[in-house]
Amino acid sequence: EEGLELSAFFDNIVKRAPEWAAPSRPTVLKEGEVVQNSRGSVSGPSRLSGVLGLLQDQVEAQKRGMTLQLLGSVEHDVQLPQCVKAVNLIRKMGIFTETALRQEFLARRSLFVDGHKRQLEGQMESDPKA
Repeated sequence: EEGLELSAFFDNIVKRAPEWAAPSRPTVLKEGEVVQNSRGSVSGPSRLSGVLGLLQDQVEAQKRGMTLQLLGSVEHDVQLPQCVKAVNLIRKMGIFTETALRQEFLARRSLFVDGHKRQLEGQMESDPKA
């Protein structure tokens, strides 16, 4: 199921990408070879590497954004299985080392636990019978 979510995420990127980012058939360029695309633009190895670099930067930015959203989700009232799912998705993206991921998860989750604890303490002060 988690793999399907990542697959859908990357499919969404490809669907929203410009025409040149997802050619209908693979093109293999040899050194010095020039290719003309459907719009008449000419691209060679240097142009292709620039496009690939841009695409790689966009994917990395999407991964960072998705990671921040997943980490933010564990700061809220979500069940433990959803937390595990979020951590597994982050782990698959390979942004954090295992130790750093554990520290980040604990720091983010403790924000929720501390807030919930304060809420319960406030309720107990206002109604000691509860």
